[in-house]
Amino acid sequence: MRSRAFGKIAFTLLASFITALCVPVSSTPPFVGPLLHSETEPPGLHLHVSTSPRPQVSPSSGLEYLWCESEDMRGFATQPNGEPVLNPSWRDLPRAQAPGWGMNGTGTSAEWTQGGESGWNSAAASVDETQATIYQNVEIPRAGQYRVWTRYADWANKTENFVITITQREHEVFRHEFGTKDLIDVHDEVSMYWRWAFTWDNATAQLEKGPARISIAIEKPAQARRHVDCVVLTNDLAYVPNGRLKPDFAAMRYLRDWSNNRAPLNSLLDPNFSSEAPAIWQRPTVAGRDFLIPWNIAPEFWKLYDNPPAERPLYPFNAEPIDQFVQKYKGAREVPIFSSKLVVPVIHIPNLPEYLKEGSPFLRYLRETKSPFAVLINYGSAGMSDADGQAVWNLLNGELKDQFIGWISGESIGYVWESAAAELKVSDAMSRRELLDAYRNFYTNAIARKWAGIFHTDTGAMWDKLIPAQSTSSTSFAHALTNWGVRLLGIETAAVQPMFAMRTAFTRGAARQYGGNFLYYHAPNFGDTATTFTKAQNFAGPDNFFHSRYGVTMGPSLSWYRKSYYFYYMSGAAAIYLEQGSDQFFKPGPGEHEFQLNPLGRITDEFVRFAEKHPDRGTPYTPVAFLLDPAHGWEMTDYPQWPFGVSQINRNDRALRELFSVAYFPGTVVEGEPATGDRQAFVNGTFGDIFDVLVASSNPEVKSAGQGPSSRAGGVVKAPQKIEEAKSRQSKPTKSEPWVYEGSNLTRSASPTPAAATTPSPTEPRITTTPASPINYTALLGSYRAVVVGGRLDWTTPWVQRITAYVKSGGTVVLNAAQIKDFPTELLGLRLTGVTAEADNARCLSTGEAAQNLNGQMFRYEKLELKGATPLIISDSGDPLVTVNRIGNGKVVFAALPDLLGEDERVTPFAAHMLAHVFADAAPIKVNGDVEYLINRNAQGWLVTLINNNGVYKPQQGMAQVDRTAVVTATLTLSQEIKTAIDLISEKSLDVKNQQGESVIRISIPPGGVSIVQLQAQSTQTRGGGHD
Repeated sequence: MRSRAFGKIAFTLLASFITALCVPVSSTPPFVGPLLHSETEPPGLHLHVSTSPRPQVSPSSGLEYLWCESEDMRGFATQPNGEPVLNPSWRDLPRAQAPGWGMNGTGTSAEWTQGGESGWNSAAASVDETQATIYQNVEIPRAGQYRVWTRYADWANKTENFVITITQREHEVFRHEFGTKDLIDVHDEVSMYWRWAFTWDNATAQLEKGPARISIAIEKPAQARRHVDCVVLTNDLAYVPNGRLKPDFAAMRYLRDWSNNRAPLNSLLDPNFSSEAPAIWQRPTVAGRDFLIPWNIAPEFWKLYDNPPAERPLYPFNAEPIDQFVQKYKGAREVPIFSSKLVVPVIHIPNLPEYLKEGSPFLRYLRETKSPFAVLINYGSAGMSDADGQAVWNLLNGELKDQFIGWISGESIGYVWESAAAELKVSDAMSRRELLDAYRNFYTNAIARKWAGIFHTDTGAMWDKLIPAQSTSSTSFAHALTNWGVRLLGIETAAVQPMFAMRTAFTRGAARQYGGNFLYYHAPNFGDTATTFTKAQNFAGPDNFFHSRYGVTMGPSLSWYRKSYYFYYMSGAAAIYLEQGSDQFFKPGPGEHEFQLNPLGRITDEFVRFAEKHPDRGTPYTPVAFLLDPAHGWEMTDYPQWPFGVSQINRNDRALRELFSVAYFPGTVVEGEPATGDRQAFVNGTFGDIFDVLVASSNPEVKSAGQGPSSRAGGVVKAPQKIEEAKSRQSKPTKSEPWVYEGSNLTRSASPTPAAATTPSPTEPRITTTPASPINYTALLGSYRAVVVGGRLDWTTPWVQRITAYVKSGGTVVLNAAQIKDFPTELLGLRLTGVTAEADNARCLSTGEAAQNLNGQMFRYEKLELKGATPLIISDSGDPLVTVNRIGNGKVVFAALPDLLGEDERVTPFAAHMLAHVFADAAPIKVNGDVEYLINRNAQGWLVTLINNNGVYKPQQGMAQVDRTAVVTATLTLSQEIKTAIDLISEKSLDVKNQQGESVIRISIPPGGVSIVQLQAQSTQTRGGGHD
């Protein structure tokens, strides 16, 4: 699941999932406060959206929680390429192989069976390491006594000593050695299995208000490896952490309170909008189809193709065992899954020379059926003579051009990582824009050279035909890849990755911004485990004790597998590709049983039939866009840990994490629960899955031509000079280099020169480019009711003009004090005075609303001079914290709080309240109930997808437990009369109550269930219908 460029360096290293199936509800009361990651609510506690008393507004408790993820600290050892050293728990490496502090993984079975690491990773140091330090600079919000907590691996009958220090004003004010004795019973169930278990320990510190540095230091060898997950500083001396559960951070507490009663808020959006899906959101077709299912086809099908129809399967297929499938379905016209016209063939690239040779069964099939097809390039290549390579190239770009979907590149961008060590020159001294440019140059050159070596001609990088399906790093690279020319962008999501909806918002937003589409790469992975029913991929026993356990009760739940199909189909995916396409049938034992669909296959067959029957799934309706810097690099689940491999986690990353924690609440809260197959991946978002992510890029200057200069059908392509030299340069091993790192005994070497390897060698094939079609930013921005700017962004004059025009036409833009450099005062309606102040409470001035409890952590804000803007939220001292400036038909909403973060680098309650004013009524349909929901616009009216993510608790290894009482009743309300409402999955009609111009529908969804409700309205307009 390694995505950045380099292939699957193992999702065998990627974390898996779960732990406790049912987590006991803590008797500890909730806590008000925040810092570096989420909060939680145990499985079994469901966020029922129902009426409950309003919280009483009370003064701030003064409690602060600074949660510091060790993997986000500075000072890690780095490899020669600048990426952090890896020191996973299952390898137990000596210092010579993993010096200093390194990244633990992410974890595997040992970590995930304990609920998972508190974030996405943790820090590790070898048993014989004697000197290493990682650190983080923080702001102590209030003076006083603090408890310093840390979660770490407690090895049975061994010491794992490390020291935590805190310095203020260049003086050490706290020092404590941890890991000097056993805290977990050596006969603890987990400890007996893995020989270690996570534990919490603490010490007390007296701290001043102001800057401080937290350090985790190794000062001597130990009896066991050091493995530190996180550090928490809190002045709540009664707080006792449990597992990876987070405190009740203040903004999350506010959102929970608000979501429980949904007190009406005055919307900050223009009330006049069209209910039609904007034209710019419409999906382009892929090979003439709106939706298809590319499938790895067994070579046996093509070998049997010339047999009489009665002696062979009629449709391309893949199954295990092959002979059983052939015996049962030869000559059959009704075949589960494979008789569907949605299924189109995929071949592996090593078979390309044979399959596209004149007279081959595969080529004849393509000509006879005109079927679309794709080529999988995972871990493979093709060797062809000059003549054969050019013949295949001519076919792909001539006769088969309209049928060829592209090159599926699962978990990697082009499978050229073997060139990265020598050619990709990046360092932490480079800006993220410089890093992204370096990646673009590297990939473009390396991929173009790869194709030139195969086809013996200048092909270019063929970005428009590459289908990179990343898992980790997908949010970092989604917009970059589409900007580079990718037109069918892939995404893989594993059960350990929180908030699929958020990840999809990046992918879908990138596709919409650059006029492309996206593909879902479906793989039932849960860290280092996967759900499999085949003999070929059944990994168990001592050889797989530490990681990579595949089997019938491994991996995520069957509910997860089923929900993934419907979620991505309704999210707008143009294609769904199954990584394990052969794993749909089996012949179960012991004893003699019929050859049949296995549990995965039964789910797939159901979904295929649904997609065939309901091709009009409409357009995902996403009225709010987030606007980010093109080189933001942000990723919650990166591998390796840092953005673009080498860039350190910074305040911008934390600001984005917190912004999305509000939009997808309670996503980061649930992330703190013990990991399961369903709860973290699918989130019952309070505001719904109503968002896209865009980037403030310039119009693309160039894109891959995709075809070479002589690629027309029938044309003869001559191999250019130097092709053989270019081929000979591929995959050459490089000399090993010494470790380059900081935080240990070795001396850190100079950073590599960024400019190297960005200019193609004369021996490299020429990269053909053509002008790209410009993006219609007026139409793109105008398709959203609100645009929320996320993180730091360097504004250009064209983008300030675009934002101004968007607001004047009726849009709402949300900005904060860290984002307004070069913004005109008249647009904001205010100026910053250059003076800052502190507060821990706020008050909303919006009329007719119930009082809101907006107290929480300490925050520092900019004092403002208003020049036309009006205050919406103020501090206790009366200073404006949030203002609204009306420009034309729209509004600029401004927060005086830089990055929307408190001094603990967590979003504040008043910032969450401000965003609730934007998000709460953005969608035309209100959905109440503890469900995840998506809204689509189709020819019949509205489609509402409802997913109940409660009640199914799947451990990493073992059967899921189901709480069948966790049925959820959802209520749909639309401000127009509905004629009919039908659940398309159950095919049941639903009662509609039309009253006072509104329609109300109620539906019950079982645990882990999905409903897709078609609402046919009397008319298509809602709320007046103004601008698009």
